[in-house]
Amino acid sequence: SLQLVPAVLVELARRHAGARITVAADARRVSLLEEDFDAAVRIGAPAASQLLARKLGVAPLVLLARPSLARALQTLAAVQSAEHVLPHGSSSPLAGSIAGREVTLRRSGALSVSTFTEAAAIAELSDRVAVVPSFAARPWLESERLSLVLPALRLPSAPVHLLRPQRHRAAALLRDFGDLLTAALDEA
Repeated sequence: SLQLVPAVLVELARRHAGARITVAADARRVSLLEEDFDAAVRIGAPAASQLLARKLGVAPLVLLARPSLARALQTLAAVQSAEHVLPHGSSSPLAGSIAGREVTLRRSGALSVSTFTEAAAIAELSDRVAVVPSFAARPWLESERLSLVLPALRLPSAPVHLLRPQRHRAAALLRDFGDLLTAALDEA
C-alpha cells in the first residue's frame, strides 16, 4: 500500500489543512491495540480481532522473480504440465488460469515475510518467487530488477482493509483517508 499512500496523503492534507497527520511505514506489523496508532492499511483477509475493518477494495496479485528465473519458469510452463513447484512465503497453493487452462502453483521452501517489499527484495536476491499486489510490483518492474512470472496467469485478488481500534470514533479524517485509498485502488 505504500505506493498508493503518498498521493492520498497529499490530498488528505489538502482537505484537512489543520490536522496533524503522522505516517509510519514499518516492515513490522504494528499493534493498533497496544501502540499509539489510529489506523493501518493491510492487504489480505483481516484476522479476527478487536479491530474494526473497512474493506477498501481488492489488489490483483502478480508473481515476481529475477528476470532469468522468470524466463526459465515461463519456458517450463510452456513445455510441462500445468502444475509447478514455486518457492513462496505462504503455505497454500495459488490457483489460476492461463488461456483457459487451470494452473496450480505449489510452494516449497516457504519463507514468512512481513511486507510485500520484503518478499520482492528476497526474490531479487534469490531463486524465489514473490507474490505481490500489482501496484506494489511497479517499482521493481520499472527498475528491471524483477520480472513478471507467468504474466498470463490470472491470480486471485487480495482484499485491502483499513483497520482501526474500536476505541476510536471514525473521524472525518479516517473516513476521507479510506475513501481516497478506495479511489486510488480503483485506479491502480
